[in-house]
Amino acid sequence: AAVYSLVGSHPHHHLVCLNCDGIIDAPDDLFDALRERLLRDYHFRARIDHFAIFGVCEGCQDEDSE
Repeated sequence: AAVYSLVGSHPHHHLVCLNCDGIIDAPDDLFDALRERLLRDYHFRARIDHFAIFGVCEGCQDEDSE
C-alpha cells in the first residue's frame, strides 16, 4: 500500500514491515553513526533527509515463530 507523508525541513525516516505493511517512525539520530562513517571513510557528507528500511516487525516475527 502506498503511504504519503509531508517531508518538511526535518529528517523523516521509516522502518517498513514487508509482512503487514506496518510503519515505525525512526529517530534521525539512528543514522548518526552512518553519517560519521561516510564522512570518515569516503569524505562524503551525507544528507539523509528521508530513509526507509524494509524488514519484518516484531509482531510478525512472533507470528512466524509460533
